[in-house]
Amino acid sequence: MPEDTIANKIRKIRYLNGLSQMEFAKKIGKIDITVSQWERELFKPNITSKTLIIKIFNLPKNYFD
Repeated sequence: MPEDTIANKIRKIRYLNGLSQMEFAKKIGKIDITVSQWERELFKPNITSKTLIIKIFNLPKNYFD
C-alpha cells in the first residue's frame, strides 16, 4: 500500500490494526466523519492529532513527515 500521502498513512494504520474508521476515531478521540475526511484528503489532521496517532500506535516520531 503506497504511503505517499497522509491519507494513505492513516488508512494503512487502520488496516494493519484491523480497525474501522469508527474504531480508529474512538481510539484517538475523534468522530468517524473526521477520519473519513482525512482519508479522502478533504482535510489533514492537525499537529495535535498527528502526535496522538503517533503515540497511540507507537509510530516513529517522523511518521507523517
